Amino acid sequence: MGHMNVQFYATKVNDAFYHLRGAIGITPQTIRANRASMVPLLDDIRYIRELRSTDLLEIHSAIVEVRERTMQVRQEIFNTTTGELSCTFDTITGNFDKETRHLKPWPDLIRRRAEELIIVPPKNKHPPLTSLDPSIQADIETANRMNLPETFRGAVNSWEVDQMGHMNAQYYLSFYFQAGSHLMHKVGMT
Repeated sequence: MGHMNVQFYATKVNDAFYHLRGAIGITPQTIRANRASMVPLLDDIRYIRELRSTDLLEIHSAIVEVRERTMQVRQEIFNTTTGELSCTFDTITGNFDKETRHLKPWPDLIRRRAEELIIVPPKNKHPPLTSLDPSIQADIETANRMNLPETFRGAVNSWEVDQMGHMNAQYYLSFYFQAGSHLMHKVGMT
């Protein structure tokens, strides 16, 4: 197929996310001093055009909104050669306290720097998904009761977590990709 695997879109965006964090003053020193860091809470990822082997890419990142304990970040991946938008990541992030494991208000300096990077987001050509039933319980008991097939089983390795001890998004996507391959096999796509 020759196109970039979905997990690597998340890897590239994660790298850009760390640069954005640095731009608003979230550094290893402030993480230690505040005992908190900017962590993703919710991602809306839209794949628009594939990137293929040897394509050059660039990522643009900005803040959409700053709230007391959270902020919305917009990241866009472009094919540098064609200028076409390849993928968007809209992320709600939070100031996550390492000790209490709860969100806390942003420090004033970080809030001010983030507010300097606020943009009006472009109109999303792909509106949020509305066809998903929010009443469906997402837990192992429900999956078993519905006879959903197990398509992947593994363990989280220490190198798959960030400085807050959370598994990085690229590895979630890697597990989904692997599970998807098994699901395709189960439905006869061999």
